[in-house]
Amino acid sequence: MTDYSKECPACGARVPEKSRWCPRCGRDLLAGPGLSTEVGNPNVPAGAVGAKERLVEAIRARVQTDEVLSIVWIFLPIIASVAAVIGIVIGILFLILGWWVGAAIAVWTGVIVALVLAAVLFALLNYKLIDRQNQHMTREEVLRGALMEYIRKHSQERNLAQLLSSQIATMESIQYDAKSRERETSATLFAILIVIPVVGLIFLLYVLYVLTEFPYHHDRRWHAYTQQAQSAASHLGMTVILPSWKTLPDRSFIIYLVLTLLTAGLFLIYWYYVLIKDLNNHFGAQWQFEDQIASQMK
Repeated sequence: MTDYSKECPACGARVPEKSRWCPRCGRDLLAGPGLSTEVGNPNVPAGAVGAKERLVEAIRARVQTDEVLSIVWIFLPIIASVAAVIGIVIGILFLILGWWVGAAIAVWTGVIVALVLAAVLFALLNYKLIDRQNQHMTREEVLRGALMEYIRKHSQERNLAQLLSSQIATMESIQYDAKSRERETSATLFAILIVIPVVGLIFLLYVLYVLTEFPYHHDRRWHAYTQQAQSAASHLGMTVILPSWKTLPDRSFIIYLVLTLLTAGLFLIYWYYVLIKDLNNHFGAQWQFEDQIASQMK
C-alpha cells in the first residue's frame, strides 16, 4: 500500500512519501519556500520545471484520486431502508398477537435505526461521488499542464516549435477552458446538507445537477485535448493510440429529474448508476492514454 504520509506545503495535498512533485499543484517538494531546486536555476518558481517528473507523478496519483466505485454503492442505502419495512412488519405481527409493547419497540427501533443508517450511507455515497470528481479534475489539470510543457520542451529541442504551435495553442485553450468552467464542490458540506429533513432536497438537487453535468463536458474537453496531444506526440516520434473517439453520453438533468418524479423516486437508482458508471468509464479510457504516454516518454 502506498504511504501518503507527506503533505504538500503549497496546497496541503497528501502525497506519497517518496514523491518529489506534488500531483495536485506541481510543487517541487524538495524546494525551499516558493523556489525550485533545479540545478543552475535556483530562482525558477516551484512547479515551473521538471515537466516529465510532474507528468509521472500525476499519472501515479490516479491510484489515490480516480476511485472506481462499485455499483453496489447504489443499493446500500436501499438495503438499510428495508430494515424499516422489516421493523413495521414485525410490529404488525406483534399487534396481531396482542403484544402492544413489543410491537411499539420493534417498529420504532427498526424505523429509527434504518433511517439513520440509510441517511449515513446515502450521505457517504454522495460524498464519494463529489470527492472523486474534485480530486480527478485537480489531477487532470496538473497532468494536462505537465504534458503541454513536455511537448513544448521537446518540440523546441527538435526545432519543431513552429510546426506544433497550433496543437500546443489548442491544448492551452482547452486547459484554460477547463480551469474557468470546472469548479470544486465541497464534498463534506453537501454530504451533510442533503440529509437535513425537508431543505436537504434542495441541496440534493444541486448535487445531482453538478454530478450529472460534469462527466460529459469534462470528457469532451479531455478527448479534444488528447487528439491534439496525439498529433503533437506523433511528430516527436511517440506512438500514442487513443482508446476511443466516443465521448460519454450527454445526460439531461431535467429529463432525469422528471423521470424520477414520475416513478416516485425509483428512477433515482438508475440515475446514480450512470453517475458511477460514466466517470468509471472516463477513468478507464484516460488511464490507457496515460500509460501510452508514460511508456513513450524519453
